[in-house]
Amino acid sequence: MLSEKNRTILNSVLIALASVLLIGLIQKNRVLKTWSLHVEDMITRLTNEQKTLQEDVVIIPIDQNSLNSLKNQLNILWPFPRLIYGYVTDYLNHCGAKAIVYDILFPQKDIDRLNISSSTYSDSLFMQSMKQAGNVILAMQMEDSTHQTDNQFYDKKLEEIDINIPQEVIRDNYSRATLPLFKFQEAVRLPGIVNFFPDIDGISRRIPLFNKYNETAIPFLSLSALLVAENINKINYDSISHSIIAGNYKIPLSHNNLFNIRWYGRGGANKSFPYVSFTNLIKSYRQWKTDQKPQLDPEVFKDKAVFIGATAAGLWDAKPTPFSSPQNPFPGVEIYATVYANFINGETVRHIGYFQIIPILLLLLVLFNFIWSKLEVLYSSGITIALFIIPVLINLYSFDKFFTHIPLISIELSILLSLIFVNVVNYLTVNRKRKIIKNVFNRYMHPDVVEQLTNNYEKIKLGGEEIEATVLFTDLLSFTKISEDLQSGQIVELLNSYFEKAENIIFHNSGMLDKYTGDGLMAIYGAPIHSPGHGLQACESILAFRELGEVNIQLNGKSIPLFTRVGGASGKIVVGNIGSSNRMDYTAVGDTVNLAARLEGVNKIYGTNNLISAQTYEMVKDDFVCREVDYIRVKGRMGAVKIYNVICHQEKMTKELVQLLKMHQSALKSYRRRNFNRACNIFSDILEKYPDDSLSNVYKKRCEKLLDNPDIIDEDNIFNMKIK
Repeated sequence: MLSEKNRTILNSVLIALASVLLIGLIQKNRVLKTWSLHVEDMITRLTNEQKTLQEDVVIIPIDQNSLNSLKNQLNILWPFPRLIYGYVTDYLNHCGAKAIVYDILFPQKDIDRLNISSSTYSDSLFMQSMKQAGNVILAMQMEDSTHQTDNQFYDKKLEEIDINIPQEVIRDNYSRATLPLFKFQEAVRLPGIVNFFPDIDGISRRIPLFNKYNETAIPFLSLSALLVAENINKINYDSISHSIIAGNYKIPLSHNNLFNIRWYGRGGANKSFPYVSFTNLIKSYRQWKTDQKPQLDPEVFKDKAVFIGATAAGLWDAKPTPFSSPQNPFPGVEIYATVYANFINGETVRHIGYFQIIPILLLLLVLFNFIWSKLEVLYSSGITIALFIIPVLINLYSFDKFFTHIPLISIELSILLSLIFVNVVNYLTVNRKRKIIKNVFNRYMHPDVVEQLTNNYEKIKLGGEEIEATVLFTDLLSFTKISEDLQSGQIVELLNSYFEKAENIIFHNSGMLDKYTGDGLMAIYGAPIHSPGHGLQACESILAFRELGEVNIQLNGKSIPLFTRVGGASGKIVVGNIGSSNRMDYTAVGDTVNLAARLEGVNKIYGTNNLISAQTYEMVKDDFVCREVDYIRVKGRMGAVKIYNVICHQEKMTKELVQLLKMHQSALKSYRRRNFNRACNIFSDILEKYPDDSLSNVYKKRCEKLLDNPDIIDEDNIFNMKIK
């Protein structure tokens, strides 16, 4: 028969499996998909407001003001004659634009007008401007079989691009296309597709990077702009990262071979991208041609990709996006600019699939179910609320920092189902008597540790066990002298204030406060619950204690600095409920404990604020910068113990610190080879740069003493200071 504990674990696992599998079965449900997409849009709007304009892109909108100005000032009506676009192209080319992108279809010849000599001339001028610029991209739109196109496709331009990508990346949804005039196709640098593939709710969130037409892979308009702007003539595919490689740019694809757009915020003039008036551009062209100072400084367009498209209400090329609204429609041309900026910035939206997180979700739900079965309803309810909120916060954080969505709706539904199931099971079964365990441990453990133990009580052996852990001993520097100026009540007040801060350091780093030792304390990391990172946790505490020394405690108007010395050692310890029949404490004993206590006192000899054993150093050397101090002999140990001083985290390593450590190691090497003269000189050099370096001062004096008294040179005195 299963024990109560095993039965609870089994129920927790079965409930978690049932919840996860049931939600997994409805992943393709249209309602669930729609909910998920709308939640993603909400996360996008909450986290993705762009506060600065993108620097690599300029948008030139053909807005209502442009239509009115050209009509009133130049008597030019929509559709604009092609020579207007020729002027625009000439001026942008003169300004040094990297790419000139037209989100405008030119499928037919220009029309004859009274104020234009001929439509043929107008088309020819535009064509010549594009040829001369050599960096123009024109839009082409894929059509289904019901749409016809009269223009022949010119594929020679795309033959200049070496495209090596798998067929599944190339969309083949359309059989026809609306193409620019053939002579325009010959004149441009590249064509670009402008089709979108809205999701099931009609919102545009992703695009295909390639479409097939006449057995030719044609890039999306923004990708063509990237190829032209960066002079890229080869596209490859990385199967490992499922990405398109264009020059130095890596463009990740989603599982369905689409590119997920990373939105910068609400569309419109100068919100995410700088907008430049089409009318002002024409004026600047005319001023440039008449040797006047252009209204628009050429620097505005220099080395930028310029996107030109219609935004006027009558010409509206709006697309539904996560930021679209009836009051604030999203300009279609800005979508192409957004995708281009994504490429340049190396940005894309990523999705973590539901089935990818099932192992983690199962584990969390098992833990949740187990916790709910063990804790009182009040605490369980608080954990439940937190568990519902945490995925939301994780999604907000992951999208804000990494543009990554998690399957939030599916996770929340899994938690909800699990909550329902576990309450049904708990209603039909008897909960464990957890209060007995709490009453036992509350006599001798901190409440936070008691809570941890009650949640993991099956792992604790009260009778004692040998484990690997790290032990710290601390002591206040010169506390005796400080206390001489204080009354007894003030001493207690001072210690209470200090221990409050010390306790926070220990618990923040997952340590256990074992006992107070006068003005110091003993802490254990890795017990009573084993932690493989106990050495790292202890060293984090060591640095925190050092920072605590920089905070003065205020007492009766006095600012009292408290500096903590710390000794730490890692290794095997015996932990358990130790004491008499009248009073017992959960504590640790063993050689490692004794060594940590000794190292705390050894700080006085070297003038250091912390010392750790070699075993602790081996655990943390990849994460912390440590300085080798010495070999010492400790009473009760046969061999010498190598000790180190913890300085800082590895990421805070500076050139000066690297130089100091290099000089220190060189001096130690000479010292251990009995070349005391050289060692003394190096330690002196260190002290010239760092006069407060107490360790170098200790070694310098030791070298001087050994040089003055060569008779005391022996194995013990040189290398192994004896510590009782």
